[in-house]
Amino acid sequence: NLLTTKPGENENGEANGILLFGEGKTDETSINNICIENNNIHNNTTGWSETLSTSGNCKYVNVINNTVHDNTNIGIDFYGNAKYCYDQPRYCVAAGNTVYNSICSYAECAGLYLDGARDTIFENNIIYGSMYGIEIGSEEGAKYSNYPVKNVVVKNNLIYNNTQAGLSVGGYDNDATGIVYNTKIYNNTLVNNGNSDGGKELGVNKTSGTDIRNNIFYKDNDLELVRVRFTEDLARDLTFKNNCYYSTRTASNFKVIRYGETFRGFDNWKTASGETGIYENPNFGDE
Repeated sequence: NLLTTKPGENENGEANGILLFGEGKTDETSINNICIENNNIHNNTTGWSETLSTSGNCKYVNVINNTVHDNTNIGIDFYGNAKYCYDQPRYCVAAGNTVYNSICSYAECAGLYLDGARDTIFENNIIYGSMYGIEIGSEEGAKYSNYPVKNVVVKNNLIYNNTQAGLSVGGYDNDATGIVYNTKIYNNTLVNNGNSDGGKELGVNKTSGTDIRNNIFYKDNDLELVRVRFTEDLARDLTFKNNCYYSTRTASNFKVIRYGETFRGFDNWKTASGETGIYENPNFGDE
């Protein structure tokens, strides 16, 4: 029940449940070697802030086995490029967390978010009922090229029933946001995300070197599974291997939009993308 006034009533209204705020100007003055574990953080009104945030000059932070739910903005965040010195969380892990109902009325938000950080692993998390499940972004990256977002691993997460997308990677704006480099997206299960207009299971934005392997993208309707935005020079060096896709569309009616071109038919998508995976029902059990 932490409470701040929402944006509009007080533009400075911000609150965090847990915040690491690294303003040190050198590597030696970082906030480091921190474990945030087994907390239940819920029912907070945080304004523009995040519920659990690692921000600025922080390194070796483990966020493990927390439950974060029913908060009004981002659930768990690793945030850099906010005009501090040495401004980049690094060598961090978010593992085994359950995040749900991260919903914002004045902006889009994610259950688990990385913006401006690097060398971070997201694994074995469960995210549902939010707007975005997991997002790897670079909101200020175009301004701060000394601190690129890079070397992020997203693996073995269960992401379902989020309204905008299951997983989004890359800067979302053509000019203002940065490129996300060298992201590995492995062994995740994405189910029934992005069932609003323009939603999808996986969204690829401004990226370079994104490797997408062994994931399941599943919908029980005929809406979009994967979309790659922008042109090839802004979403480059993409790898799709051994992924499983399924919706109520037949394989011949499968559709992906990439670089402004629509590919229809799963075989055509495999030829265009180099995908080596399958279009089959994974037949999930009841549990």
